[in-house]
Amino acid sequence: MLNTLRNNSKTEKDLLEQLKECPVSEITGIVSISGVTAGRAGGENIWTLNTELDAWRINGSSIKTTPLHIKKKVTDEELKSIQKVIKAETIVRIKARMIEKSVFGRPDALLEGFIEEVSNDKELNEYLKELQKTVTYVDPDFGSLVFDRMVKWYGGNIIWGEDRINLNLLLDDDENIASSLEVAKDLWNNQLMWQKRVCDYAVEKLLGLKNESWLEEDEEEITAEEFKKRMKLEAITVRPNGEFEFWHDDGDLFWGHSILISGDLNHGLEDADIPG
Repeated sequence: MLNTLRNNSKTEKDLLEQLKECPVSEITGIVSISGVTAGRAGGENIWTLNTELDAWRINGSSIKTTPLHIKKKVTDEELKSIQKVIKAETIVRIKARMIEKSVFGRPDALLEGFIEEVSNDKELNEYLKELQKTVTYVDPDFGSLVFDRMVKWYGGNIIWGEDRINLNLLLDDDENIASSLEVAKDLWNNQLMWQKRVCDYAVEKLLGLKNESWLEEDEEEITAEEFKKRMKLEAITVRPNGEFEFWHDDGDLFWGHSILISGDLNHGLEDADIPG
């Protein structure tokens, strides 16, 4: 699905209209680790291309390190063509209509064309090398947490109960994990309670669905206890606002879909889903 940007009452349409009024500039920058992605609304033929430059300069000026968000409306063929030349973690020179403070209060640009891949920009090459270095945060309770640039979170393999699971901590607006760490420590300090609540909630919300729609041929109905035994916790993802997600292997209850239980510290458990 096409993601519609919102900041107060502003929309992607407002952004594109603003950018169309901007002059064309030559911009050289580092393509983010996500490369070129795209989305479109159901029934539409045109894609909205998205990419970011982690560091960039205009017409040879000094480097800016606030990410530059780039968009373009493209056809299938245009998208494939652009993805072939604008690749993740390369330095490219493009033509784009750019504004440093858009309707969303950030640098945004409308892609007009690809010029070339750049190899001789010493400063940007050095910045790229720094970006690619492993970044680790050491916490006295959770140990070493490694930053994943693709998803922009710190992660580690942590003991929960008798098992090791993945803990993922998202950054706040200041790119800090302190708030997420507080949420995680609250969960870990009360893990027996949360483990029981999560399993009970999964049974409450999903056992009926399993027995009504997801039984194999000749499979008998699943009991609550069997349901709990088959689901296995694999990861907990935490957000700085207090929200969290418990991700489980489904033990083939839902034919390989994950079991996702989510909520927040203030309101408790609020949703159960089987994504995948």
